[in-house]
Amino acid sequence: MSVRVRRLAARAAPAGPPPWAVPAAVAVGAAALAFSAGGFFPGATAVAAVAAAAALAAWALWTRRPWDGLSRSAAVAAGALVALAGWALVSQAWSHAPLRALLEFDRTLLYALAVTLCAAASASPAARAWMPRAVAAALAGVATCGLVTRLLPEVWPTPAGGEFERLSYPLTYWNAMGLLAALAIVACLHLASSRGEQAWVRALAAAALVPASVALLLTFSRAGLALAPLAALAYLALARPPGAVPAVLGAGPPVAAAVAVAYGADAVVTATGPTAAAVAQGRTVAIVVAAAAVAAGGLLVALRPLEARAARWRPPRRALRVAGVALAAVAVAGLVASGLPQRAVERVAHAEVSRVPETGDSRDRLTDLGDNGRVANWRVALDAARSEPLRGTGAGTYALTWARDRRIDQDVTDAHSVWLETAAELGVVGLALLAAAVGALAVGCVRRIRGPDRALAAVGLTTLAVWAVHAGVDWDWELPAVTLPALALAACAAAAPAPADAAARGRAPWWPRVAVVALVAGLALTPLSVARSQGPADAAVAAVRAGDCRAATADARASLARLSIRPQPHQVLALCALRAGRGDLALAHVRAALDLDPEDWRLHYDLAVVRAIQGLDPLPALDEARARNPRSWLLRIARREARWAGRDGRRAWGLGATLLI
Repeated sequence: MSVRVRRLAARAAPAGPPPWAVPAAVAVGAAALAFSAGGFFPGATAVAAVAAAAALAAWALWTRRPWDGLSRSAAVAAGALVALAGWALVSQAWSHAPLRALLEFDRTLLYALAVTLCAAASASPAARAWMPRAVAAALAGVATCGLVTRLLPEVWPTPAGGEFERLSYPLTYWNAMGLLAALAIVACLHLASSRGEQAWVRALAAAALVPASVALLLTFSRAGLALAPLAALAYLALARPPGAVPAVLGAGPPVAAAVAVAYGADAVVTATGPTAAAVAQGRTVAIVVAAAAVAAGGLLVALRPLEARAARWRPPRRALRVAGVALAAVAVAGLVASGLPQRAVERVAHAEVSRVPETGDSRDRLTDLGDNGRVANWRVALDAARSEPLRGTGAGTYALTWARDRRIDQDVTDAHSVWLETAAELGVVGLALLAAAVGALAVGCVRRIRGPDRALAAVGLTTLAVWAVHAGVDWDWELPAVTLPALALAACAAAAPAPADAAARGRAPWWPRVAVVALVAGLALTPLSVARSQGPADAAVAAVRAGDCRAATADARASLARLSIRPQPHQVLALCALRAGRGDLALAHVRAALDLDPEDWRLHYDLAVVRAIQGLDPLPALDEARARNPRSWLLRIARREARWAGRDGRRAWGLGATLLI
């Protein structure tokens, strides 16, 4: 009788979420972030972090044994990311910029929650199979949508003012789109090469390789175009799937044909807008891409009998090593003979900035070694890391450091390298935590590279490596739409398989579940406050620019009521106070904003303007602003005009100036 009762109870107990639930959530989240400027802006990141926290809490409460998939490597990675987020939050103690630290905390917390959830949900073979499917679908779908906006702008027009010559939609940054397309190529190659997948899934994956490759080309991202073939070769070398034979033979020629046609489409490549010639030629390229995609899927299905022969073939390991060494030697010799390494070293060592020439033809940039100021960005980050080697200058403060120490007239927000920017902002401690997180995931993938999940481990390791290299020369860390898929695949590959007796085990104790939910809920309070205050803050700025100070004041106060550490609402209130003739109130609000971000030169400039309107001397505040941004032409001209205006003309100068909102 007791046995029957236990069986009935087991049947009545909830079985937990389906294996595709978490992968689908990751895919939907990555796609949503992609269409929100890649998740760059704080509101989108905060909403994503809250959603990830809710998903992890639901997983902890709903699943019978929620932590079976959390391997040691994944746990170390998640713990290091949580520690990195905490260190970023603590850094406001010396940066005195609480909002900047809080926004960095939100982004890092999002990554920590995603790694924990993806690893925990990947204990079963079914879940591990669903993750690459979902990620590949999301990445390929975003790349294809971007390609449609470029080839068929009349079908899907992009917002006015966006980049057209190089494919950047929907991430709004072409190099990030290049990385996304490269990750899509690796993920789709994995699915197309997997003998365990159904034929239609493999055919769709092979077909998706065509638009992803053409989208990568039209970004004209040199890093993305260089990394994509290397990543594909690395995946094939690590995974060695027999299904790669029909995948490569079937998809290779159609991909090459479509890329060649797109590369030769002069009107498409050189157009700076949806001109008639570009639209007409874009339709032709779109037809070629569609036909090539159909051909790639069909050829893969037709060539599937070759898999059996490939599976039986065992090449001598020594011959493979010799062939690999010979191929590497030829590649290195060709690279040295081209003179590219020497030219690159000379550029880095001697040139302060070398810009890629704008010739009107994006194809020309593929052979140019210009860095567009990256080397200068890196030098400033290195100098900042040397000045504060242990703790850094504070999370989110690189833009302030750049404004103060730059040697070129270029406005940037990020150091174009997650490694150097982390060293600059968070010191050795932060860099070690970031390296520990990425390294732990890589070690987890390597440990499973010889097991039954070899192909999954290979795709996880490859995508993580591609992201780590690309993020070292660009600001991918600030774009969750490209960082989350790489971390999700790596966490899935590094997850621990469920024990053999997992089905016979009972539910995990309730108190660890409640503790995890309480911890996650506490951590989610900060992104929740950012998300709730972001909408009113944006509305306040839009209203004040439209001249509606009544609405702007209400929205600014609502934003401060939800998150009191935002400087921007105080700027809005200051401008509205000036329009109402309340110079004293405007001065109080500008000083309140400065208390929240004392190193921001823009706020010092605003203080100078408000002081001038009040009849006070603006020169001390302008000198403070120039000390924090000595190369600013705006500040040079403003100081000269304010000095010439003298005591009698201060108010007139202030009324003619514009606050930097």
